[in-house]
Amino acid sequence: MNPAEHRITEYLRETGSRYEVPASLGADILSSVRRRRRRRRLLAVTIATLAAVLVVPGTVVLGNLLSARGAPDSAAHAPPVGVTSRMLTEFVRPQDPRVLPRLLEDGSSFRAIALNGVGDVLGTTRKSDRSGVVGGPQGVWLASWENSAVLRKIKGGAEDPSLWTMAAGDRISVWSEGVGLEGRRLECVEDGSTSPSRTLDDRWESRERFFADRDVVVWTRNDKRRLAMARSCSGTQRTLPAQGQLKALSYPYAYLRQGTKLTRIHLESGKVSPLPAQPSARDAARGFVMAAGDDVVAWAAGSTLTVLHLRTQANRWTPLMPQATDDLYIGSLTVGDRLLVYTATHSHRDEAVSLVYDLRTGRQITVPDEVMAAGDRLLWRDGDTYRLARVPG
Repeated sequence: MNPAEHRITEYLRETGSRYEVPASLGADILSSVRRRRRRRRLLAVTIATLAAVLVVPGTVVLGNLLSARGAPDSAAHAPPVGVTSRMLTEFVRPQDPRVLPRLLEDGSSFRAIALNGVGDVLGTTRKSDRSGVVGGPQGVWLASWENSAVLRKIKGGAEDPSLWTMAAGDRISVWSEGVGLEGRRLECVEDGSTSPSRTLDDRWESRERFFADRDVVVWTRNDKRRLAMARSCSGTQRTLPAQGQLKALSYPYAYLRQGTKLTRIHLESGKVSPLPAQPSARDAARGFVMAAGDDVVAWAAGSTLTVLHLRTQANRWTPLMPQATDDLYIGSLTVGDRLLVYTATHSHRDEAVSLVYDLRTGRQITVPDEVMAAGDRLLWRDGDTYRLARVPG
């Protein structure tokens, strides 16, 4: 399942329909065709202007830019700063931003999918054929805070639509794999391990998200009536009875949605309690996404972002950008210690727009690229690279 297919599934669930597809599907397909034609024309120009890339087995290393004379320019050790980086300077330490490669020598592009609080970035790659058609996700790649210029391949293989979502805990990486025509399984690997990945669940339901926080992984069992929890990749597993869709995780709580009702379950005691604020019936049926931190829960529905501070039970509402209600875009929420980010990503085009919200001051800005927050780290796309930096307290 790719993100567009996941969006259709969510749409059908929210409307109660079992067979009718969204009216925008035809326009989405036509938009994809137009985009692929444009990308074919631009691909050669883009590759010609890339930074020199050194390829090492199992890794991709971002090399120095070349000066106009063709020799390494020591002053140009990183690509120039773009618009998004300049807009985000107020939120990050100016000496911090690290550059992650995005365009690989084989013509594929790295796409970040998950970020954890220590600065590890988990993602996949996509390739374009000669006609400009973008393929599905391929492989699992990891970049660390300590060595951000190196993308390390932790899983190869053919295109796999199961790689539409991933989770990054503290030193653990979790992804899904297709097995045969219909089977799916959850795989987990610990950072630095030379052993093969471990299977957490060999009957995972690919329409449900899974989450990782610290050394804990949580997912929904395929009977839809239980949550499964594992400590690290090799730790013991246990299940908890639960009703609703798993929507967010901030250990020790997992957050569930059942219609318009939001609850959280304590993963150690099993106690379930409703949230002190709930979405309206109208909002709950409009592209609902959710994220949670230590003292905050947020959800986006329709054109509104709701931020709930758990300690004070104070609510804040803020309007979202027009793309949040556009059926061609897929929304996501990430939350860090200080920043919360809503990102709307086009289902086929290589474009996104993000709202960055300061949880302490209420200040917000909208930037023309994808952004993620986790802990005291912020990741954003800047042209043909990603940038990664710490957010001061």
